[in-house]
Amino acid sequence: MDYLLYNIRLVDVAQRQVRVEPWALVWDTEGIIRDSGPEQVVLLRYPRATRLDGKNSYVLPGLIDCHVHFSAAGHPSKWDDLTLSVPEMTARALVHAKRTLYAGITSVRDAGSPFGIGVGVRRAIKHGWHVGPHMRVAGTPFSITGGHADPANGFPPHIHWQGGAVVDSPDDARREARRQLRDGVDVLKFMASGGVMSTGDKSTERGLLVEEMAAAVAEAKNRGKKTMAHAQAQEGIENALKAGVDSIEHGFYLSDWAIEEMIKRDVTLVATLTAVQQIIDHGVESGIAPASVEKAKVAQEAHQNSLLRAFRAGVRFAMGTDAGTPFNYHGDNAQEIRHLLDLGLNIWDALEAATIHGAELLDIPSGLIAPGYLADLILLPDNPIDHPPTLWTTSERRQVIKQGQLVQRLDSIDPKEATV
Repeated sequence: MDYLLYNIRLVDVAQRQVRVEPWALVWDTEGIIRDSGPEQVVLLRYPRATRLDGKNSYVLPGLIDCHVHFSAAGHPSKWDDLTLSVPEMTARALVHAKRTLYAGITSVRDAGSPFGIGVGVRRAIKHGWHVGPHMRVAGTPFSITGGHADPANGFPPHIHWQGGAVVDSPDDARREARRQLRDGVDVLKFMASGGVMSTGDKSTERGLLVEEMAAAVAEAKNRGKKTMAHAQAQEGIENALKAGVDSIEHGFYLSDWAIEEMIKRDVTLVATLTAVQQIIDHGVESGIAPASVEKAKVAQEAHQNSLLRAFRAGVRFAMGTDAGTPFNYHGDNAQEIRHLLDLGLNIWDALEAATIHGAELLDIPSGLIAPGYLADLILLPDNPIDHPPTLWTTSERRQVIKQGQLVQRLDSIDPKEATV
């Protein structure tokens, strides 16, 4: 059986135009698009298809967030999470996955979670046990001792921690890569520099060495998997590029060399503007550690300048939010588009980052409305090109379709009030 969605206006991100004439789409029972074209033509081609009235909505591909953390809730301090058991963290991650899909984010890359939580959530969604977006997942991020993802970073040495992936040599990195790949991750994540939310290091400090990351990259490539690098410091960014990663996350301090190499090596930049902005907007009064607020304030101008230089030079952007960091709630992901617009991208640039480029980075057949692609769609009440806020505000007329199936909305749930 085929399904035919008619009475819609197509937001064609690939061609950068809104089709003003009535449009129609057809997909099969597997949720794969078969046809797309002017309504009258498509209606004649598929007279027996089950018809769905789009009610004059504007339709665009489902959005893609390439950097989320479903195991985190957006609390201002990690202390709020320290009493949770692994089953509790997993249950909460499933709630976040559902909320994200209902907001129109049909694909995500979980950029790191402990204890195999991301892999478990991905499998639960794939097997139909729970509702959520298509997922690509990283495991526990690789960190040097005392680095951004060392769980003992900032705590007294007598406290024993489990769940970290601390590596201090190429052999350590190779072993950890093989373990994570064995356990089902889609991507390996490296902490190539310090970060904002960790209290024992700085964003300007490098993390893993080139040879440490390169050893893990080789293992990923051997298995046909990708790699990503949390990279804020200039040296960390350059080390990650030399090691051969597929994407740079954050990119606070991009050198001219790094920008040239990203273009040459076809490396994607995931900006995560929302994460920094939320930390600055809420400040220490909200409970965020003073050191983290200060690091965000110091880095913001350099971050924005780096991103603009990279964009103007032709670096490919993919949307990512770092959802799960302080006050950066799952379900509010499309706020990143607003920040990309504020940075200087136009609406088509931002949508391309949030659809086509994200799908390419995640290797998911989505991000385009064309035959052979997944029927991952958002139906909006207003034209997002003329009125961008319709992308990040809720409406009773907003509908989400994932792989041809209508998703029931949760517009009445405020992510801030429902945070667990």
